[in-house]
Amino acid sequence: LQLPTIMGQPEDVSRLSLHQVLLRNQIEVFEATEDDATTHTRGRNKRIQVGQVGIRCRHCKHLPILQRQKGSTYFPNSH
Repeated sequence: LQLPTIMGQPEDVSRLSLHQVLLRNQIEVFEATEDDATTHTRGRNKRIQVGQVGIRCRHCKHLPILQRQKGSTYFPNSH
């Protein structure tokens, strides 16, 4: 899998609702950069690591990190 990549897949239309398909096509999976690692730390117990996988709004990604809407980028905890 090459990152970044859109979360939506062609087979989604046969497995998910139209609403879910629409949402998945607006989200991309990506790897954290140095900017992500030093900026997205509010409310986190663990720091974000460069290369950590996250999800983000594909329409907001071009904005500077501090200008993006809250919740437009998310780094799930890995266990």
